[in-house]
Amino acid sequence: MASARRREGQWPRAQRPRQPSLLPGPREEADEWWEKGAAAGDPDSLFNLGVRCEHKNDMAGAEEYFRKAGQAGHPRGEARATAVARGIRANGAPYMPGLF
Repeated sequence: MASARRREGQWPRAQRPRQPSLLPGPREEADEWWEKGAAAGDPDSLFNLGVRCEHKNDMAGAEEYFRKAGQAGHPRGEARATAVARGIRANGAPYMPGLF
């Protein structure tokens, strides 16, 4: 009766979503598509490249992409760029990359 005791919001083992591969291939391909979108001015592509820079610990690059995403119309781009630059979120909490 393990399933009866399962907490709400937990996935049964067989139904869990697959985690993204840690192999470089899919991520590099995603970066290429995001770079194409960013060159065309797509706000989501710019934002995603900012997230990728955060994952690579390139905070200057992340701030630049987030700022460009905000200027292109992404709803969270400017706030994220400011949080990266200051190290503080808009509500005063410390900024932790990837947990915005």
